[in-house]
Amino acid sequence: MNLKDRYFYIEFEILSLDRFEYFQKMFEKLKIIKNDWMNICDSEKEESNLDYQDPIEDFNWYSYLDNEAKAWFEDTFDYDSEEGIVYQKLCNLTHYEHRLHPFLRTPGNWDLESMLHSIFCGEYCLIKLVRQENNREENNRGCLYYEPMGHPFGGSDSLVELIRAFGNRVIYDFYHENDNLKIESQWNYELAKELVKKGIGFTPDILNN
Repeated sequence: MNLKDRYFYIEFEILSLDRFEYFQKMFEKLKIIKNDWMNICDSEKEESNLDYQDPIEDFNWYSYLDNEAKAWFEDTFDYDSEEGIVYQKLCNLTHYEHRLHPFLRTPGNWDLESMLHSIFCGEYCLIKLVRQENNREENNRGCLYYEPMGHPFGGSDSLVELIRAFGNRVIYDFYHENDNLKIESQWNYELAKELVKKGIGFTPDILNN
Protein backbone atom coordinates (compact mmCIF):
# COMPACT_ATOMS: atom_id res chain seq x y z
CA MET A 1 0.00 0.00 0.00
CA ASN A 2 1.26 3.45 -0.92
CA LEU A 3 0.87 5.61 2.18
CA LYS A 4 0.57 8.72 0.01
CA ASP A 5 -2.65 7.33 -1.47
CA ARG A 6 -4.22 6.96 1.98
CA TYR A 7 -2.94 9.73 4.27
CA PHE A 8 -2.16 13.41 4.29
CA TYR A 9 1.59 13.97 4.20
CA ILE A 10 4.40 16.50 4.28
CA GLU A 11 7.49 15.72 2.23
CA PHE A 12 10.83 17.27 3.09
CA GLU A 13 14.53 17.24 2.34
CA ILE A 14 16.68 15.80 5.14
CA LEU A 15 19.69 18.07 5.53
CA SER A 16 21.29 16.06 8.38
CA LEU A 17 20.82 12.34 9.01
CA ASP A 18 22.09 12.73 12.58
CA ARG A 19 19.41 15.31 13.27
CA PHE A 20 16.79 13.16 11.56
CA GLU A 21 17.39 10.48 14.21
CA TYR A 22 16.51 13.02 16.92
CA PHE A 23 13.46 13.99 14.91
CA GLN A 24 12.32 10.36 14.69
CA LYS A 25 12.54 9.95 18.47
CA MET A 26 10.57 13.16 19.00
CA PHE A 27 7.91 12.11 16.49
CA GLU A 28 7.44 8.65 18.01
CA LYS A 29 6.99 10.16 21.49
CA LEU A 30 4.53 12.72 20.13
CA LYS A 31 2.60 9.98 18.35
CA ILE A 32 2.26 7.84 21.48
CA ILE A 33 1.31 10.70 23.80
CA LYS A 34 -1.06 12.38 21.32
CA ASN A 35 -2.95 9.20 20.52
CA ASP A 36 -3.17 8.13 24.18
CA TRP A 37 -4.24 11.61 25.25
CA MET A 38 -7.00 11.76 22.63
CA ASN A 39 -8.31 8.37 23.79
CA ILE A 40 -8.38 9.54 27.41
CA CYS A 41 -10.18 12.76 26.52
CA ASP A 42 -12.73 10.88 24.43
CA SER A 43 -13.50 8.30 27.10
CA GLU A 44 -13.47 10.29 30.33
CA LYS A 45 -13.32 13.87 31.59
CA GLU A 46 -9.81 14.96 32.48
CA GLU A 47 -10.60 16.10 36.00
CA SER A 48 -12.11 12.72 36.95
CA ASN A 49 -9.35 10.59 35.40
CA LEU A 50 -6.64 9.73 37.94
CA ASP A 51 -4.32 8.54 35.15
CA TYR A 52 -4.55 11.80 33.23
CA GLN A 53 -1.26 13.45 32.27
CA ASP A 54 -1.00 16.83 30.64
CA PRO A 55 0.57 16.17 27.22
CA ILE A 56 2.74 19.30 27.41
CA GLU A 57 3.54 19.96 31.05
CA ASP A 58 4.01 16.38 32.27
CA PHE A 59 6.68 15.35 29.76
CA ASN A 60 10.22 16.64 29.31
CA TRP A 61 10.00 17.52 25.63
CA TYR A 62 13.28 19.42 25.71
CA SER A 63 15.09 16.13 26.26
CA TYR A 64 14.02 15.09 22.74
CA LEU A 65 15.58 18.16 21.12
CA ASP A 66 19.12 18.44 19.85
CA ASN A 67 21.01 21.68 20.50
CA GLU A 68 20.01 23.17 17.16
CA ALA A 69 16.32 22.48 17.76
CA LYS A 70 16.56 24.05 21.23
CA ALA A 71 18.07 27.15 19.66
CA TRP A 72 15.30 27.16 17.03
CA PHE A 73 12.55 27.29 19.65
CA GLU A 74 14.39 29.99 21.59
CA ASP A 75 14.50 32.26 18.53
CA THR A 76 11.03 33.68 19.09
CA PHE A 77 9.31 37.04 19.06
CA ASP A 78 9.17 38.68 22.51
CA TYR A 79 5.57 39.77 23.03
CA ASP A 80 6.46 41.37 26.38
CA SER A 81 9.03 43.71 24.85
CA GLU A 82 8.25 47.26 23.67
CA GLU A 83 8.07 45.94 20.13
CA GLY A 84 5.76 43.15 21.22
CA ILE A 85 3.42 45.62 22.91
CA VAL A 86 3.31 47.71 19.72
CA TYR A 87 2.51 44.56 17.76
CA GLN A 88 -0.41 43.67 20.01
CA LYS A 89 -1.77 47.22 19.90
CA LEU A 90 -1.59 47.21 16.10
CA CYS A 91 -3.40 43.85 15.95
CA ASN A 92 -6.18 45.30 18.09
CA LEU A 93 -6.47 48.26 15.72
CA THR A 94 -6.44 46.07 12.61
CA HIS A 95 -9.59 44.59 11.09
CA TYR A 96 -9.66 40.79 11.41
CA GLU A 97 -9.59 40.39 7.61
CA HIS A 98 -6.04 41.79 7.52
CA ARG A 99 -4.56 40.11 10.59
CA LEU A 100 -3.20 37.18 8.60
CA HIS A 101 -1.28 39.42 6.22
CA PRO A 102 2.52 38.80 6.19
CA PHE A 103 3.01 42.27 7.69
CA LEU A 104 1.53 40.97 10.94
CA ARG A 105 3.45 37.71 10.81
CA THR A 106 5.97 38.13 13.58
CA PRO A 107 9.66 37.43 12.87
CA GLY A 108 11.18 34.42 14.61
CA ASN A 109 9.95 30.88 15.14
CA TRP A 110 7.16 29.31 17.16
CA ASP A 111 7.98 28.63 20.79
CA LEU A 112 8.00 24.94 21.75
CA GLU A 113 4.89 25.10 23.94
CA SER A 114 2.80 26.79 21.25
CA MET A 115 3.83 24.22 18.67
CA LEU A 116 3.07 21.32 21.01
CA HIS A 117 -0.29 22.82 21.97
CA SER A 118 -1.26 23.14 18.32
CA ILE A 119 -0.21 19.55 17.56
CA PHE A 120 -2.10 18.08 20.51
CA CYS A 121 -5.23 20.13 19.77
CA GLY A 122 -5.20 19.18 16.09
CA GLU A 123 -7.99 16.80 15.11
CA TYR A 124 -5.71 14.25 13.45
CA CYS A 125 -3.70 11.14 14.25
CA LEU A 126 0.03 10.97 13.68
CA ILE A 127 0.76 7.96 11.49
CA LYS A 128 4.38 7.60 10.46
CA LEU A 129 7.67 9.40 9.88
CA VAL A 130 9.88 7.74 7.29
CA ARG A 131 13.04 8.26 5.33
CA GLN A 132 12.29 7.54 1.70
CA GLU A 133 14.78 5.16 0.10
CA ASN A 134 13.17 4.25 -3.20
CA ASN A 135 16.11 5.44 -5.23
CA ARG A 136 19.36 7.36 -4.87
CA GLU A 137 17.73 10.68 -5.60
CA GLU A 138 15.33 10.27 -2.68
CA ASN A 139 17.78 9.01 -0.07
CA ASN A 140 17.76 12.43 1.52
CA ARG A 141 13.94 12.72 1.47
CA GLY A 142 11.63 12.23 4.42
CA CYS A 143 7.86 12.10 4.76
CA LEU A 144 5.54 12.69 7.70
CA TYR A 145 2.12 11.04 7.46
CA TYR A 146 -0.98 11.97 9.45
CA GLU A 147 -4.71 11.31 9.21
CA PRO A 148 -7.34 14.02 9.82
CA MET A 149 -10.39 12.86 11.78
CA GLY A 150 -12.63 15.57 10.42
CA HIS A 151 -12.72 18.95 8.71
CA PRO A 152 -11.56 21.42 9.76
CA PHE A 153 -8.83 19.62 11.69
CA GLY A 154 -6.43 22.44 12.56
CA GLY A 155 -4.12 22.43 9.55
CA SER A 156 -0.50 21.43 9.07
CA ASP A 157 1.39 24.56 10.18
CA SER A 158 2.55 23.15 13.52
CA LEU A 159 3.79 19.94 11.85
CA VAL A 160 5.68 22.01 9.30
CA GLU A 161 7.27 23.95 12.19
CA LEU A 162 8.28 20.66 13.84
CA ILE A 163 9.91 19.44 10.63
CA ARG A 164 11.85 22.66 10.16
CA ALA A 165 12.98 22.78 13.78
CA PHE A 166 15.16 19.74 13.10
CA GLY A 167 16.85 21.37 10.13
CA ASN A 168 14.76 19.89 7.32
CA ARG A 169 13.45 21.76 4.27
CA VAL A 170 9.78 21.26 3.40
CA ILE A 171 9.27 20.40 -0.26
CA TYR A 172 5.56 19.57 -0.45
CA ASP A 173 2.61 19.92 1.90
CA PHE A 174 -0.44 17.89 0.82
CA TYR A 175 -2.78 20.03 2.93
CA HIS A 176 -2.01 23.11 0.85
CA GLU A 177 -1.62 21.17 -2.41
CA ASN A 178 1.43 23.17 -3.39
CA ASP A 179 4.92 23.96 -2.17
CA ASN A 180 4.36 25.23 1.35
CA LEU A 181 7.39 27.47 1.58
CA LYS A 182 7.45 29.54 4.71
CA ILE A 183 5.71 32.88 4.27
CA GLU A 184 8.33 35.45 5.17
CA SER A 185 7.44 38.11 7.68
CA GLN A 186 6.93 41.62 6.31
CA TRP A 187 6.88 43.09 9.80
CA ASN A 188 8.20 46.65 9.96
CA TYR A 189 8.57 47.90 13.52
CA GLU A 190 9.04 51.56 12.61
CA LEU A 191 5.95 51.62 10.42
CA ALA A 192 3.98 49.74 13.07
CA LYS A 193 4.91 52.35 15.70
CA GLU A 194 3.78 55.10 13.36
CA LEU A 195 0.40 53.42 12.75
CA VAL A 196 -0.19 52.82 16.44
CA LYS A 197 0.72 56.44 17.23
CA LYS A 198 -1.91 57.58 14.71
CA GLY A 199 -4.43 55.04 15.99
CA ILE A 200 -4.62 53.40 12.56
CA GLY A 201 -4.89 49.67 11.93
CA PHE A 202 -2.89 47.95 9.20
CA THR A 203 -4.28 47.59 5.68
CA PRO A 204 -2.33 46.16 2.70
CA ASP A 205 -2.63 49.37 0.70
CA ILE A 206 -0.41 51.13 3.27
CA LEU A 207 2.57 49.24 1.84
CA ASN A 208 1.95 50.78 -1.58
CA ASN A 209 2.11 54.36 -0.34
